[in-house]
Amino acid sequence: MPEAFNAISTQRAACDQELKTLQARKGTASNNLAGATYEVSISSEMTAIATRCGTRNTEVRDDHAALVKECRALGGCK
Repeated sequence: MPEAFNAISTQRAACDQELKTLQARKGTASNNLAGATYEVSISSEMTAIATRCGTRNTEVRDDHAALVKECRALGGCK
């Protein structure tokens, strides 16, 4: 059960790191049309990652909730 709970934190941290990495890359964009295009591309990638992470976070939380429910049904969790 602790592994399922830790998976929530691990997943969230991995997503946060991905987004921070992309945010840092945005800071390297030049102040011109090419840089603006690059920033838009990174923003689109960040949106996709945020969506994927949101979905994955929901899956991990649901898995944890199912394990807790099963554990309680078996009388092992309080």
